[in-house]
Amino acid sequence: MISLCLLYHILLFFLNDVTGAFCSFSMQGGYVGNIYNAVSGAYKYNLRSEQQFMYNLQSKYSLSYFPDGKGSGMFSLTMRF
Repeated sequence: MISLCLLYHILLFFLNDVTGAFCSFSMQGGYVGNIYNAVSGAYKYNLRSEQQFMYNLQSKYSLSYFPDGKGSGMFSLTMRF
């Protein structure tokens, strides 16, 4: 009888560890996925706002920006008369 009780407690302890590990890994996966989605959303928002800014520069003020890929670029002003 004692060995059966001991076996029951060992099994219960093992199952709780497995359940705890499963919950821990699933929570970590959700946390990492949440961070990834936040970074992806911020990147898309910044890209969209930058494109909108460049479009407004060109359509309202006839200014154009040509990046060179090294962090700098050239502005162009077009005047019609």
